Amino acid sequence: MMLNDPCITYLAAQYFDQQLQPLPGWLDSIKNEGSPDSVHQVRVICRRIRAGLRCFSDCFNKKELKKLNASYKNLARGLTKARDKDVQLAFLKEFQNSHPDKKLQSGINRIILRYHQARQLENETISKCLKKYEKSERLTKLSTWSQDILNTQDTTILNLSCPANIELARNTIWSILNDLLSLRPALDNLNDHAGHHKMRIITKRLRYTLEIFKPVLGKKLNSIIKNTKKMQTLAGLLQDCYVWIDRLPEFIIEEETRTREYYGHTRPFRPIQKGIETLLNDRQATAENLLADIKALWLKYDHNRYWQRLMNIIDAGESQKQVTNIPSSNNTCSKSPSIMTPSTPDSQIIKLSENKMNE
Repeated sequence: MMLNDPCITYLAAQYFDQQLQPLPGWLDSIKNEGSPDSVHQVRVICRRIRAGLRCFSDCFNKKELKKLNASYKNLARGLTKARDKDVQLAFLKEFQNSHPDKKLQSGINRIILRYHQARQLENETISKCLKKYEKSERLTKLSTWSQDILNTQDTTILNLSCPANIELARNTIWSILNDLLSLRPALDNLNDHAGHHKMRIITKRLRYTLEIFKPVLGKKLNSIIKNTKKMQTLAGLLQDCYVWIDRLPEFIIEEETRTREYYGHTRPFRPIQKGIETLLNDRQATAENLLADIKALWLKYDHNRYWQRLMNIIDAGESQKQVTNIPSSNNTCSKSPSIMTPSTPDSQIIKLSENKMNE
């Protein structure tokens, strides 16, 4: 891959421009309305831009790349707690509507009260974050760079499905797929919350990367992207459950302490505790079901050779290169995908994978 290949540069500029165009509007919406959707959309744009910076890192010098990545990371981070509370409050309202038992309402209402108070405190953080963004020239440089490329490049001689872009897509997707398949054993352990969380992050990264290279690989990626999003959604819901499972026991202790300090005893807290514990039990049961759903989906993808189909789409653009065989994760769940034959010893799997990456 050439560092300054015009096909790669144009693909990068096109992608960044598409992501950045709606950003000012969403930021204005946060300032004027503070809507949860606006906060969400800005964070998504920041994540997609950072995914693009990983893919197109060779288009920038290391110092500039580091600063760009940090700028968008900080913008998203400044909105994270507000977004988390927005999601949790929306869920609590749904949970309350689906559990009309009066004995549970005081507990659910107490959680809603505390989370609403916490969300209000985040408004100041958001305001500071947006002011910092407005003063920063760093976040506008990427837009200027993209526009300059798009306005000066002669598109009549460009083919986005050029060998350089296909090679970049191949190496980038292959690396992420390696990481994802290596996490398959985590699905066999209900308590491996860290492994499940990492799987969610990498699945999201895979989806964003596939979307980046859709102009290169074509509509054949649509079903792959759709199925990857399905797994990402399930993994996200599972992570939401884990947040509640980790937080609610602490919440019970905090609220019981407040009650004791105010009343001198904890009797008024008993009816409140019932609703909180019901929510906790619900999230624990839902987490188990979601994990089973993810495992079933993974097995379905294995059976349908889902990952093989993905690599075949890429290999179709590299007809002169050897087709990559992705082994079933059932048989090699603790190893990275590799070129395998029946006689390939396990000790050579990773080495072969690395050689294929460097073609």
